[in-house]
Amino acid sequence: MIYEYKCIGCGNVFEEVRLAAERDFEALCPACGSSADRQISRDVAVHFKGNGFYTTDYKRKERNETPKA
Repeated sequence: MIYEYKCIGCGNVFEEVRLAAERDFEALCPACGSSADRQISRDVAVHFKGNGFYTTDYKRKERNETPKA
């Protein structure tokens, strides 16, 4: 995952690529070496995989099927 950080010392904003399991990772600013706070990002990347995400993937009804009463 890509996390966005803001440096406490100089205000530099930078990104780090980390595993989701590394939640307690302490990021250091590449410019000054101070610790940084993780920011909440508005940009979320979503990648849908598998069947069911397009109208062509849905099961179609048989045309010769009689309505059930």
